[in-house]
Amino acid sequence: MAHRTSFIFKAVAGIAVVAATASGAMAAGNVNVSVFQGQLTISGDSADNDVTISGTASPSRYLVTGNNGTTVNGMGAPVTTDVANREVFIEMLSGSDTVSIVNATITRTVEITFGNGTNSLSMNNVVMNKNLKLIMGLGTNSINFVDTEITEPSKITTDDGMDTIEFDNVEFRGGIFTKDGNDIVTILNSHHVDPKGKLVVKTGNDQDDIEITNADWEGKMLINAGTGNDLVTAGTIDVGVKAKITGAGDTDTLTNNGGHVGIVEFSAFE
Repeated sequence: MAHRTSFIFKAVAGIAVVAATASGAMAAGNVNVSVFQGQLTISGDSADNDVTISGTASPSRYLVTGNNGTTVNGMGAPVTTDVANREVFIEMLSGSDTVSIVNATITRTVEITFGNGTNSLSMNNVVMNKNLKLIMGLGTNSINFVDTEITEPSKITTDDGMDTIEFDNVEFRGGIFTKDGNDIVTILNSHHVDPKGKLVVKTGNDQDDIEITNADWEGKMLINAGTGNDLVTAGTIDVGVKAKITGAGDTDTLTNNGGHVGIVEFSAFE
């Protein structure tokens, strides 16, 4: 990965980066947006931030809009970035933060971090030509990807709390890892075409609800529900190498709707 440069309080071409002040910051907080040497950084503060990142007609330029009182670079108007054709860094601190990415193509690695709190990340009609690294903190987290393509191996990690992760028509390979809490992971109509790629889903303690339906992975699929009284639903899994779905421990319930293609194994269910 390219060396990351810190530039939150610099003025850069195309964007005036302004730190939030006591007079300018609202209860919803402020998000700083800047581009430096092609790298895009979007940084929230410790208040509740709500921001939408949209693609534009110009390649590698994005429209960043604050919602529900959130300001962008200290202002109430949306900001169009300069050309951002390298890595994208989105950094949200503590607070209840919402980030939406829509109708966008991103050419390089995307790293997104959320602090502790009630946080939400959604993507709709997004293409990432590299990989995603997503870390969400302690609390109640929501991740919703629709009509999204992430080409390279990626990793999604959440901390303790009640987390909901939903994929619908998503191309993805890599790992989804949740820690303790009653988590919900739903993967529908999703796939990956690389026979060397794999999908790994592992949830932590407590009661988790996992559904994999209409899933087509040319590589491996490894699902582990962890300890707790978990519910797993499997329907129409098409796997090129092998799928192994494990209840792990305690009293786990499997609903197997069948229609599978390839080697699909289930273990440690009542």
